Amino acid sequence: MPTVVDCLDELNATIFQSFISSAPELLEILNSEDSRVTVFAPRDDAFAELDATALVELFGGEVAEVTLSAHVANSTVPSAKLVNGGVLRTLAENRFLHVTEVQRF
Repeated sequence: MPTVVDCLDELNATIFQSFISSAPELLEILNSEDSRVTVFAPRDDAFAELDATALVELFGGEVAEVTLSAHVANSTVPSAKLVNGGVLRTLAENRFLHVTEVQRF
């Protein structure tokens, strides 16, 4: 069975996936077959206007784990249950993910 990390490549979220490697604790969670999380990973085209420096500021160094964890809900959320205006608790302490636009593929 593929892990969350395996699926990121198929979803064209390889830039986000590459930054996960800099967050070993999160990588362990996402690689676990027992993981019960939902990842809201930006697709590669979301980074099109950012240069390398901006990417490192967002996802590099000490802030990487928090930034990346803020994209992971700490529960399994089927897409049918997502609604505009919804709020989900993330793996990042005291951070919530606010659903602003639901697109189903």
